[in-house]
Amino acid sequence: MFTECLSVTGLSLIVTVPVDGPPGFPSEQARATGPALLPDGQLPSWVIDGREDAMRRGSWFVLAATLVALAGCSSGVAGTPQASAAAGNLAQALAVVPAAAGSAMAVDQAAMKQRWGVVEVNSSTDPSSDSYAEYLHHLLGYVAVSGLAEYAATMPEDYGWGWADVDWAVDISGPDAPPARVYRLRDDLDMAVVTASMDEHYERSGPDTRPTYKVDLAKAGSSVPFVGGAVVLPDKRLVVDGASPAEVLAVIEGTAEDLGSTDTGKAMLAAAPGAESLIVGWGASACQNPKGGIRPGTAEPTTAALGSVTWWVSGTVDETHALAGAGYPDASASTADVPRRTELVTNGTSQVTGQPYAKILGATTVTATGTELGYRMNAMQRAGHVVTLWAQRDAPWAFCGSA
Repeated sequence: MFTECLSVTGLSLIVTVPVDGPPGFPSEQARATGPALLPDGQLPSWVIDGREDAMRRGSWFVLAATLVALAGCSSGVAGTPQASAAAGNLAQALAVVPAAAGSAMAVDQAAMKQRWGVVEVNSSTDPSSDSYAEYLHHLLGYVAVSGLAEYAATMPEDYGWGWADVDWAVDISGPDAPPARVYRLRDDLDMAVVTASMDEHYERSGPDTRPTYKVDLAKAGSSVPFVGGAVVLPDKRLVVDGASPAEVLAVIEGTAEDLGSTDTGKAMLAAAPGAESLIVGWGASACQNPKGGIRPGTAEPTTAALGSVTWWVSGTVDETHALAGAGYPDASASTADVPRRTELVTNGTSQVTGQPYAKILGATTVTATGTELGYRMNAMQRAGHVVTLWAQRDAPWAFCGSA
């Protein structure tokens, strides 16, 4: 493990990285034997790569080390809090998710920037400015999507746009489908900048209304491609990233059903009021029981006594508040599961880190409303832990039993 303070464009960051991967990324030996118990107050910051389904293979992470080249050791800049963004960005994100997919995660960066008081920050903002430092100060350790965020240090210079221009983003996956990402860019970004930069660095095909891009290393030159391929929809201000995004494009074009318009999608949104990010699972991806990599010496969870969920949602409200919800076949099933889930989050132990869920989640209330259970975590050390739990198949609201 090494610790280093990096300085770029007048900013610096103390980063501790194990030699075999980023924070929370286990070595091959660790994967085989199970991860070690983390010190008090620590959880992996990165979504674990190389796991069973495509959604977990590097799609999402809690942004703790990705912006190494951009962030400061401490900001010291206090932004002026602003009102939350208008509701609807997460609903728009779920409206591009195929109803047949199974897993998705959405981030409303516009809402985050408004709450942080840095709405004006975008890719054209001076990276040495106080406002940009404030933006990164808040973003560091919170929730972001890979892809554009991973190249936040280089994209503004190489492409003229980047992660700071994203209003909302969603990552989509299914049991039998390759992952795809959709980025919705800010209203005042000139989409000609986007297409011109892609024309310069990628191989292009298709009309101006829907240009399609593939990696061309000869054209890329010294600029590292940030996607393997993409489709840009200038009129909708969307960039669709994925090896095979046909199903997502069909939803956007209105020829396939979207998750947001279904009863399940509507219930997910209703179960997460005020959320700035959402992770959702449904259908074949609804049950997420722990499997593999369980820490030696830790007892298996008694999942058999739990009820079985038909969908679930978790999300962050801010840096220390999170929520989750789950749907059940009927109201009697949800009501019966309240004491069992309460016991799990109060006295249960994580099967990945060996830590009590009460330490990871803080005080958690579980309530039943109709066919749903709601979870509220209002005193978390870091709300982004809900992302890590999901990535490690360790989220107690997503376990399924036979009760």
